[in-house]
Amino acid sequence: MTIVVFLDSAVSKYAGGIIGGIGAKSNRVKNMVGGISGKLTDKGIKSFVNRSAPGSKLADGRGLYLLITQTQTAIWRIKYRIEGKEKSYSIGAYPQNSLAQARLELNEVKACLTKGQDPVISRRLNRANAASQSDSTFKAVAEEWFSMKEKEWSATHFTKSKRAFERDVYKSLGTAY
Repeated sequence: MTIVVFLDSAVSKYAGGIIGGIGAKSNRVKNMVGGISGKLTDKGIKSFVNRSAPGSKLADGRGLYLLITQTQTAIWRIKYRIEGKEKSYSIGAYPQNSLAQARLELNEVKACLTKGQDPVISRRLNRANAASQSDSTFKAVAEEWFSMKEKEWSATHFTKSKRAFERDVYKSLGTAY
């Protein structure tokens, strides 16, 4: 029986010698971009984006991943399941949306799923509500445009044009305009 003793602690730490102990390797696994336990780093993401082909994915964990599109754009996405169907939630492009922002969005999506709601449908409803509450409705923009044109147009042309919008356009759009 042969016993190997390493005097250099750096060698013995990974070689399993007496000084470093048996199996002294760390049980944490580093991924290809420098993060620990599947967590990405900004430096690693930049490296991945610069050298990856379209269709490549880089996962952060819990369903969050970075996808390289056909136009070499890096897009944050979250993969989730609802009612037995796999779906995808798009966050936005990297670096406009940082890793920290993507993780915050991931937490919001997970909270939405915990309530039993589809996060994509929930986002669409929130955007529609925000649009209807804002001053950027078609009628508001049209009224502002008419007020600018009132000085340029004759009184008859202005009156007929405004009346036509009120009679034809606004009514056909309904109350959410």
